Amino acid sequence: MSSLRILGVKPLAFLIVLLALIALPAGLPNAQASTVIAFDATANTNCAFPTCTATLSWSHTIGTGSNRILIVGVSDVPTKTVSTVTYGGTQLTLVAAQNDATDEARVELWYLLSPSTGTALVTVTFSATPSSAVGGSVSYFNVAGIGNFNTADGSTNPASVTVNANSGDLVVDTVTALCHSVASPAPGAGQTQRWDACVSANNLFVGMSDKPASSPVTMSWSPLVVVTSSDWALIGVDLQPAPVTQPAVHPLNVGGEMLPLNLFQVLGPWIAVMLALTVVAVETLVIRRRKNR
Repeated sequence: MSSLRILGVKPLAFLIVLLALIALPAGLPNAQASTVIAFDATANTNCAFPTCTATLSWSHTIGTGSNRILIVGVSDVPTKTVSTVTYGGTQLTLVAAQNDATDEARVELWYLLSPSTGTALVTVTFSATPSSAVGGSVSYFNVAGIGNFNTADGSTNPASVTVNANSGDLVVDTVTALCHSVASPAPGAGQTQRWDACVSANNLFVGMSDKPASSPVTMSWSPLVVVTSSDWALIGVDLQPAPVTQPAVHPLNVGGEMLPLNLFQVLGPWIAVMLALTVVAVETLVIRRRKNR
């Protein structure tokens, strides 16, 4: 007689229990994970008097990744504010706007979730024709939406702004300040510069960068000018990652109802455990009855 029979359980029942316990973790729900935000593309343009008009446009190409977002940064003078920003005719949403410390320049940050893939025009429409303007765009994949944002202005060097964010997020900023023939502002440690431009007619500098988050995140740019401090304005926004995409669900017709295979993937191991326990219970009952005879 085998040791398994001595324990009151047949080898077949023991095998069913063992296989069910191995399969059980597959039916347990997984912890929700997030994707990693990925850079897609960037583009920018600028104008200076007398070539500026009431609109500033440039071409931006967006790839075919999922959970796309388009971020647009614009700078001009405070008296010529941005009325609208569109991508391929679709309206963007304003995140924030900030004037520099002496109201000589203004920076604005706009965004669009799920922009169409392909190439289209980013068009910025101003309230009136500016003497100079700079605009640029950055697109990313795997973004669920935006979170916190913050603005700052001043005359200290470097320019900086702090944004509350969670690990796994990505903070994007845009800055406006004065540029210089010797050196233009550069982003701080850990930041990746996506684009910058200097309009030589009035030394208007604008740039955008991003940085992986660990709350809080400080974004900075320096030097603002080579010989002295300069007025600046800075906006930072937190991009939140999209959750991991679950495997495709293939429908199964059961009794006229379309049920996802995922349901069976979850319930299958539990059903196996219940069957195994039933077999064990029946075997135990049979053995007890035989002993009582």
